[in-house]
Amino acid sequence: MRARLTAGACAGLLLGACTGGGPAPAASSVPATGSVRAATSSVRATNSVPSASAIANPSPTAVGPRSPNPSPTAPQPKFVRQQLRIGTSRQGRPITALHIGDPRLPAVLVVGCIHGSETAGVAVTDALAALPAERLRTVNLWVVGLANPDGASRGTRVNSGGVDLNRNFPAHWQPIGSRGDLQYSGPTAASEPETVAMVDLLRTVRPAVGIWFHQALALVDTSEGPAVAEDALADALSLPETALTDYPGSAIGFENSLVPRSAFAVELPAGRLSATAVKAAVGAIVTLRPVPATSAAR
Repeated sequence: MRARLTAGACAGLLLGACTGGGPAPAASSVPATGSVRAATSSVRATNSVPSASAIANPSPTAVGPRSPNPSPTAPQPKFVRQQLRIGTSRQGRPITALHIGDPRLPAVLVVGCIHGSETAGVAVTDALAALPAERLRTVNLWVVGLANPDGASRGTRVNSGGVDLNRNFPAHWQPIGSRGDLQYSGPTAASEPETVAMVDLLRTVRPAVGIWFHQALALVDTSEGPAVAEDALADALSLPETALTDYPGSAIGFENSLVPRSAFAVELPAGRLSATAVKAAVGAIVTLRPVPATSAAR
């Protein structure tokens, strides 16, 4: 059952810094490619990862909207585990995505951290990455631990250029603030290399479900995403559900412009997640059964 917060109950809550998370992976640990499109093309040559057009295939259970199923051009593997370098931060840190599971199924994207001061979700993405294959054969996961590695290394909401990446995406972008403001949206839409990396990934993968971890409102946002997935994470983490403001230039807003009602935010409490909470979140994610997504034309 959904436990809703009123708008008044949310008033005055501020996003807080946390102490969780971990270091960005070394550049040598992942393939060095210019974009996720180049990376997926390179991997396709080795038959390790499916083509972007073949990522979503039919599933009989329901999370998210339905769409026609693409016809794969070649037989797809039943299981993949492939780490890709999808971009590079302003300060040269790699931005990586781990693709694990059955690539014939609709994709589920999990992003541990986009605001560098909100890193508790990285414990969930790390735990997903460490799961054995037998736990992942009924899900198709794309896992990004740190979408803002420079901010995470500095403990700042913004990236090293002073831009709030979650106001820098091209859907409904607006100029907000100026350099030094916590919600500075940048000089133009997608001006930051970290944003470009995630835009490229989203346009390629077009997830049926996108889970973006934030802190520290301690709730699940119900303004834009699939209700079944929102309920699953709220129940697993014992968090209430409420609809938050949809900000211009947000990552979730951009994903939902590509795949309507696919993405939502999980606002974790301040501080580190307990091992029990991490286990519960992982269990909820790997048991999601999304249907193929309906993509908007972009």
